[in-house]
Amino acid sequence: SVHLSGNEVLSDPAPLTLCFMPEFDLIRDTRLCPPERNILREIYVSANGQEWTKSGLWLDEYESHCNWYGVECNKKHNTVKLEL
Repeated sequence: SVHLSGNEVLSDPAPLTLCFMPEFDLIRDTRLCPPERNILREIYVSANGQEWTKSGLWLDEYESHCNWYGVECNKKHNTVKLEL
């Protein structure tokens, strides 16, 4: 299991891989593991994102989904537009 509660240097968001590990103690923390980022990851995988012409920063471990190519977010980091 991965226990990082109380870790003051944990990045925000948490590394993407951690957010898919059931053993991660903060997996339900929506600030560290935004549900939208997890859903967008699933879209990328199921739509063969690795074959997209432009997929800048998609699935980058440390980037917010709001920085992924074609994803537009509001000030609260909610996805408001997806243009692929």
